[in-house]
Amino acid sequence: MMMFVGFPAHGERPMPVDEIKSAILASPDLRVFSGLNLKDKTDGLQRWITTFPKMAAIPGPLTEDFPSDQHTLSFFRVNYLIIEDSRIEASVVEEALKFSDCHYVWVRNSVLLGGHEDALDVVRGSHLIFENVEFISRGARAVTIKGGVDTVYFLDCHFSGSAKAGAFIELGDWTDYDKNDHPPTSNIVVPEGNTFDCPTIVVRRGSSRRYHTSQTIRPIRTYYIEAVEASSRVERLPSWMMSIYFGIQDLVK
Repeated sequence: MMMFVGFPAHGERPMPVDEIKSAILASPDLRVFSGLNLKDKTDGLQRWITTFPKMAAIPGPLTEDFPSDQHTLSFFRVNYLIIEDSRIEASVVEEALKFSDCHYVWVRNSVLLGGHEDALDVVRGSHLIFENVEFISRGARAVTIKGGVDTVYFLDCHFSGSAKAGAFIELGDWTDYDKNDHPPTSNIVVPEGNTFDCPTIVVRRGSSRRYHTSQTIRPIRTYYIEAVEASSRVERLPSWMMSIYFGIQDLVK
């Protein structure tokens, strides 16, 4: 049973997933990464950057991904991209896979093992599909989708691991909303077919014979977001909490 949280951005529904796939496959600029087996090492981090107006991706090893976070594999302004049949692992860095301002991306039949923070981090960009991807959290979350992202599909994915922040997918959380005019995260679709290994705890209510089972990890948590369609439980936090979140982030930096 699909439930709808919020309202579509500007009254629009997300582009159908088949249209996104067709646009990716038809693009003359399509880049395909197949069979990757990457793990973060001193010289093993890769960052792909598309330069304008040349529109050519420049790969290269990086020991630090400016300004602070490190990612096993990251893409900045790279459009029309397929990553398939790959295993990308972060062990000592923050995230396995990062997309910044990327559009028309299709990740399929792959495994992402998270680092200190996430398995996947997306900020800005649009029209991303994650299909038959296993997300394994070994830090705060499995997936973070931040401000300025529009239209993301999760199809037949599996989420497991620790998710110490309390949710496998966090939508619209940390970005520089207070410093830049980023639009809210919008049109995130998580239909039936996705699975979540959400452990539970037993909490006593009243007498010792009465028990209540409670999830310790939620499938999805939203902050500053306009629309999410999901068949799983969604915990929606009010936007005013973002100011508190900013304050905490500033203190821990």
